[in-house]
Amino acid sequence: MTAVTKTLPSETPEISYERVRPKTYATDEKRAQALELFRHGIGYTKASRILDMSPNTLRDWHRAFIKGAFKADLADNQYRYPKAVRERAVRLRLQGYSWSEINRLTGISVSTVRKWVLAHTETGGRKTQILVERSESES
Repeated sequence: MTAVTKTLPSETPEISYERVRPKTYATDEKRAQALELFRHGIGYTKASRILDMSPNTLRDWHRAFIKGAFKADLADNQYRYPKAVRERAVRLRLQGYSWSEINRLTGISVSTVRKWVLAHTETGGRKTQILVERSESES
């Protein structure tokens, strides 16, 4: 049985574990403008031309508006962790850290990290290359 040495997280560069808004998402300003247009009775097709956005996006927003669920502010669950954070969490698990240790070190929920690790192992690590440092005893 080979001993696995864990790399201390403090040896890696500082990573911000804050979720970020994806760049492809519409700004809060665009969402607020769409909300105002909907309140004035403008349909999603015309609103899409006014805002220079996809009619499909405005259609979905309009449907949510009719249900009373559309807000100008993006919901917290729509923010995403940066790629570096996801890679570090997977790397920690592959280095032998337990789920609870990863949660304590990063503040990311266990279920989220499990999804990332499962996705990484299902693709065989080929989709996004994450290298795990080998200990001297493994060389």
